[in-house]
Amino acid sequence: MRAAQAAGQHKNGFLAEAVTSAAAEAFRRARGVALCESQVVAGLVAFEGGVAELADGEGKSAGAGLAACLGSLCGGVHVAVLDDYLACRDHAWFAPVFGVLGVTAGVVTTSSKPEQRRGAYQADITYGSYRQFVHDYLRDGLARMPADRVQRGLASAIVDEADTALIDHGRDLVSLGGRETANPGPYAAMARLAAQLDRGTHYEIGARASVIRLTAAAEHALAGFARAGQRG
Repeated sequence: MRAAQAAGQHKNGFLAEAVTSAAAEAFRRARGVALCESQVVAGLVAFEGGVAELADGEGKSAGAGLAACLGSLCGGVHVAVLDDYLACRDHAWFAPVFGVLGVTAGVVTTSSKPEQRRGAYQADITYGSYRQFVHDYLRDGLARMPADRVQRGLASAIVDEADTALIDHGRDLVSLGGRETANPGPYAAMARLAAQLDRGTHYEIGARASVIRLTAAAEHALAGFARAGQRG
């Protein structure tokens, strides 16, 4: 199947059908579970980049697991869930299924050390919360050496509970914390500039307090502050 993927045979539907059949048999052998039609359709839709909706009790996680099996042949796949508990639960439940298929799987949690994260990301399928994936992506972007990065690159992702992750939490800020800088001067200067800006004239606060938009007047004022600083 990996050879078929490399040869581009997935484009004619052969690969998806073959992997789906193999995965269904793996579910039966490893867990004694027979995939139902809605789970198979949901998995195929998710693999193709669509959004699949299943009612409670229809087996959303099984559909995501099937999509992960398909995605594992395309350079690796991340299965993003809401929290560490779900990541560990789904990874533990599906690991025997993936094992039957010869597919490796790992899990990333808040407590994972860098080496553990690196190993999990080397697997064909990586489970974790979307926040952990984003944090690792941001940290890798700040790494000074390639060897300090943990992710191996991005191929595809399956987002479980997509409505909650992308809509309810879609505007939540994800940031990195770190040690205090040895030179706080620039931050102190920015704080003094911010204190001179007026709400309504220079900035507006959105419906959610975490969203602040600068106006044209603010851009003009900040440009003036910058020019004054250069002269000083």
